[in-house]
Amino acid sequence: MGSASDENFSDYRKGNMTLGQTKSSAVGGIDDNLRRVFQTTLDEDVPDRFKDLLKQLQEQDSHASAPDQQEHGE
Repeated sequence: MGSASDENFSDYRKGNMTLGQTKSSAVGGIDDNLRRVFQTTLDEDVPDRFKDLLKQLQEQDSHASAPDQQEHGE
């Protein structure tokens, strides 16, 4: 079982492709794979545990800044 780059090199050696085409298709394949991985990550939901932690931090921030707002007449 050969990798895509092995197959591209094999095609290049057979004269079916130029070296530039081999590099372009390899880079294009890497680009496509990276986009797919990152898009999958972006599409994932934030776990409820993280949402709860963020909510707790926001509440702490609002309580911590409340005395400052009263001192300045806000």
